[in-house]
Amino acid sequence: MHYKATPLFLMTLLTGLMIYILKEHTLSGPDEVESTNTARANVSSVITAADFRQYHPSGKLAAHIQSQRATHYTDSNSIEFERPFIKLYPAQASGWTDLESQSGLWWLDQQILTLTGNIVLTQQDDQSEPVTVMKTERLSYRQIENFISTDQAVTITRGQAQIRAVGLNADLEKKRMTLLSDVRGRYEPTP
Repeated sequence: MHYKATPLFLMTLLTGLMIYILKEHTLSGPDEVESTNTARANVSSVITAADFRQYHPSGKLAAHIQSQRATHYTDSNSIEFERPFIKLYPAQASGWTDLESQSGLWWLDQQILTLTGNIVLTQQDDQSEPVTVMKTERLSYRQIENFISTDQAVTITRGQAQIRAVGLNADLEKKRMTLLSDVRGRYEPTP
């Protein structure tokens, strides 16, 4: 996979904006919200139909993040996203990256985002290249190291090529990906 921008780094910036909004405007109290993780408590606020946009200094759209619901927890300083959809655009080049899942949890102090459930990452660098699609069930992004990983089954498809593996580590800064085990590939040329 080829990354022209740090896919989730922009989310950090948006998260900062969201925390500012959440701390300044409490939209819902803890009695009104049921979390999918009962270990977290102290809901400070909830935003429904969350829709955030981040722009490059040039004014070009950098990221568009949508979530059915975003809940901030003060005790763990985390934000839980329901059905997040993230669309990223590079600053200099054409292309885009989409990232969606059933849920996400952003641990703000540790700068770790964990996505779970039907994760689909779709990327196209430009119109002349085929789209790359990666699917998995759980994915962690460590913003400080600019590193993604999963111990789950992964399927990566690009054009007529498909690679399946169990586990993935990817250093986004070095643009290096390691598939951990049970790697199988398939290529079907167009007749």
